[in-house]
Amino acid sequence: MTNFLVLGGTGRTGSLVAKNLRDRGLAARTAARHDADVVFDWDDPDTQRSALTGVDGVYLVAPVPRVRYAAQVSAFLDLAEAAGVRHVTYLSTYRAEQAPATTDFRAVERDLAARTAFTHTILQPGWVMQNFADQHVPIIDGVITVPGGTGAEAFVDAADIAAVAVETLVHPEDHAAARYTLTGPEALTFAQVAAIISEVTGSPVRYQDIDRAAWIGAVVATGFVPADYGVVLDWQTSTVESGNGSRPTDDVYKVTGRQPTDLAAFARRAFRAPQISDLGDFVALEPFFRIVEQGLAGLVDEGHYFDQLADDAVFEYVISVPGYPRQVVGREAVAGLYRGYGANFVLHSADELAVHHDREKSVVVLEYAVHGRVVATGNAYTNRFVSVVTIKDRKVTHWRDYLDPVAVFDALGWPV
Repeated sequence: MTNFLVLGGTGRTGSLVAKNLRDRGLAARTAARHDADVVFDWDDPDTQRSALTGVDGVYLVAPVPRVRYAAQVSAFLDLAEAAGVRHVTYLSTYRAEQAPATTDFRAVERDLAARTAFTHTILQPGWVMQNFADQHVPIIDGVITVPGGTGAEAFVDAADIAAVAVETLVHPEDHAAARYTLTGPEALTFAQVAAIISEVTGSPVRYQDIDRAAWIGAVVATGFVPADYGVVLDWQTSTVESGNGSRPTDDVYKVTGRQPTDLAAFARRAFRAPQISDLGDFVALEPFFRIVEQGLAGLVDEGHYFDQLADDAVFEYVISVPGYPRQVVGREAVAGLYRGYGANFVLHSADELAVHHDREKSVVVLEYAVHGRVVATGNAYTNRFVSVVTIKDRKVTHWRDYLDPVAVFDALGWPV
């Protein structure tokens, strides 16, 4: 399986699925009506047929916020069969088998189960954490307003959904006919969510309950969803309020080998992530950044290399050269150290990546080579690295580096 079509390719999970596939060196084609690799319209079969050309696997996101779409999805799956697709991973919803009869979540699951031309996997995630950081359940003036009472939900990070989806697409034989219930590590009330976000951001956030009908009417009035989607909003919020929201499962761990992201870690990423001011200072290191991002794909937050480091990350340079620090503490300090790299070297490529992952200890060992030139002389420069990386809450917390100092001396000159 090397060629993939990602529906909803500009969305919260689809964009991450595509990125993670590409980081593995696989071909991922995003599909949407706008701003994707290929145009895909659920009302235009010609766009669907074209998008499927040469595709092995499909990440299937149904055309929500519609509620009736089973016939259109079935027609698309017919086209997928004709195109020779070998596996489909479907993004469904938590407890789709209990969804209102006027919705088609379950109908698509049944359709997939009845087909034999390709294998399939069904993902049933709970509420995604991203709801609190976008327009779904926005925090307005420090208030989360949604009907939920004291009910709890095991909110899941979209990045974890994407990581599971990628594993099922890349290794379909291990996940054929599987159904995974994807959740975060703990069930939280909305009041607890507000308290966690408040603690992370340092700004007061509180939860305000609201009449369900009034809330649904307000959401529909904004034009965010059509009126008939109100039945889905009613079902989802009443499920949480009645005490039947999702509860933690180990499915994310079973599939990916790492624990799901907790809400505090997500909030640190979504609401408080510091930014390195000018990435232009680090262009000499771009090949290094890319190969590390490839090696850690699916294990850490998406984004630039610096976005993947914890604020207090510890870097140790075990085998180094004179004048280079043995230890640096803090993300900003690491950036400060790397900012001067371009004064001596400019890299043009990195390769020979090997990844060794100890899932129990959340440690990844990366082996790789970098190639470039010496700024002062133009001489060629090649070095090989072993980086031992510890990950917690999808951030790099510890980095231990080993390099070949002889290669540095050969390039820059031997110390006297």
